[in-house]
Amino acid sequence: MGQNISKYIQINDALLLEYEFNKAETATSLTGVSSYVGTNTTLNTKQYWNSVGGEGITNDSWRLSAVPTESTRSTWFVNPASEGGFDAWFIDTSIATVPQTSYVFDTIKVHIISGYNFDDVAGFLLQVRAQVDPSAGSLIDLANFTWIKQILPSSNVIKFDSNTLHLGNRFYDKYVLLKVPSIQYSGGDGVSQNLAKSLGIKNFGIYGPFPGSIRLSTYKYSDWIDCKKECSPCFQHSLSPCKNSRNGCSTCYDNLNVDEVIERIENHLNKEI
Repeated sequence: MGQNISKYIQINDALLLEYEFNKAETATSLTGVSSYVGTNTTLNTKQYWNSVGGEGITNDSWRLSAVPTESTRSTWFVNPASEGGFDAWFIDTSIATVPQTSYVFDTIKVHIISGYNFDDVAGFLLQVRAQVDPSAGSLIDLANFTWIKQILPSSNVIKFDSNTLHLGNRFYDKYVLLKVPSIQYSGGDGVSQNLAKSLGIKNFGIYGPFPGSIRLSTYKYSDWIDCKKECSPCFQHSLSPCKNSRNGCSTCYDNLNVDEVIERIENHLNKEI
């Protein structure tokens, strides 16, 4: 699919956030690393994390994580010394091991300006959340990355960069790295279109119950095709499925002409933007 794409956000004078979208879909090996999803008992939100074996691979382990303890997320539980304490904030029956031997991750780096050593703070917390089901408005915490310098040495978290990042008059020679499940594999039917718009890449949608114009007419890099059926669009899906659906799939998709879809996609990919 091509090279990865990075976006940068200046957090403050000392920190620069980089989000690297794994456009190449390169998978990271998780051999010997367990992945979990738990449901918080207080907030009823879900959180993804890896076992301690993930440190140095994803850094999304319970030792480097925190759990929100109330709805405003102003208080958190963190205890790098005990996984049992971490698990206590989740409904035991809902903590599920995710069978992953490898996965496609996006990479987050917090670049640290040369000379800054967090002398003015005790540590930091980085929340990474994704919308999994837009119709329900549900979010999953892909990471609640936490570092408290009195508990974990900086050498466990902060790494020196052999390729110093130079932006304007700033030099960033250290960074904190975190890998989270790629956003291209998270979310509902609109996630790829949103990614295409934000990253400036082409995207194609196939629509049935919803007309594609509603989703994509304002997206510069997108095109679409609508299923052709007398009852379409009906806007019936998800919790209110089409009455003629089979196994949850709307029957209007049966009317798609595969050759036409392929031709439309090829024309879109070859079109100058």
